[in-house]
Amino acid sequence: MKKKPLYSGQDKHPANPLWIEEVQKTSEIPGWKENLLTRVNATLSSFGGRILKKIGFRIDEVQLQYDAPILAFFSFLSQDDPEKVAWVQFRTWDPFTKKPGTRTLRFSPETACLMVLVRSPHQDGSYDWYLLARKKYQFGVQEHFIEFSRGWLPDIPASQAGWFLLDRDYPGLRNLAKKINHRQLDEVWENTAEFTNKISYHVIVVTLDKPLNKEQLKKLLVKERLKKEWEEGYDQLDETDLVQEPKVFDLEEAASLLNSHLVGNAKKPLFGENYSLSCWSRFLAICGKRFPHLLPDECFLSE
Repeated sequence: MKKKPLYSGQDKHPANPLWIEEVQKTSEIPGWKENLLTRVNATLSSFGGRILKKIGFRIDEVQLQYDAPILAFFSFLSQDDPEKVAWVQFRTWDPFTKKPGTRTLRFSPETACLMVLVRSPHQDGSYDWYLLARKKYQFGVQEHFIEFSRGWLPDIPASQAGWFLLDRDYPGLRNLAKKINHRQLDEVWENTAEFTNKISYHVIVVTLDKPLNKEQLKKLLVKERLKKEWEEGYDQLDETDLVQEPKVFDLEEAASLLNSHLVGNAKKPLFGENYSLSCWSRFLAICGKRFPHLLPDECFLSE
């Protein structure tokens, strides 16, 4: 009889002895998951209620160390911003290697969202258009999901946030580019909530130096991402070994998925993340005349 694996992906990533010891220990503790979550959320209650909602041994679940899940945390009130900013450093298990590690979360109203468009040239001067996104193992949520690039950006001006996210999430893309254009989209609508939350939205258009189809572009992006996430042995790995996997969509395909969420017809939770949808709406508001075929077919206003 085949022995049941301790965790998903064990055949590719052998277990760490400390991880095996943790599994054996917690398996003998009734309700250990609920106990761990209760302890963590009680400690961090002043930072926004229930910080974590799920814990487990699967790759797509949070991997906190049971005995001492929190390594450190601190918070402060900024002179320029009265909102509280908090950093929490968790003791974790790596989702693949199961080695002990740490993961830091920042709780703050300041963040940025980036939509990346790629133009692949044809000899006649036309282009194939792609939209890049990321399939992400999100620390603190229940499963992988797809979204535009997003993150908190300490000490980086809002005007530079797009460039920071581009290089962080799509390493090597600049090396393929003939030209890159960046546009910050914050000026589209005035919204008090956005000023309070300090959200900046960006679009970057990358024009490739040489033509690449969708599969070729995806292969190159995955290769560079593997190099960044794994210091060695990445030549033997593929996209399933990534915590954050680059995704490449034909622009029309991406528009169909995003617009389905905007008009409430989405059948699957793909691109349903609020920051991505908000950034897409801003892009349509500015560039809708340039791309009329990307606009939603439905309108709630009568003729």
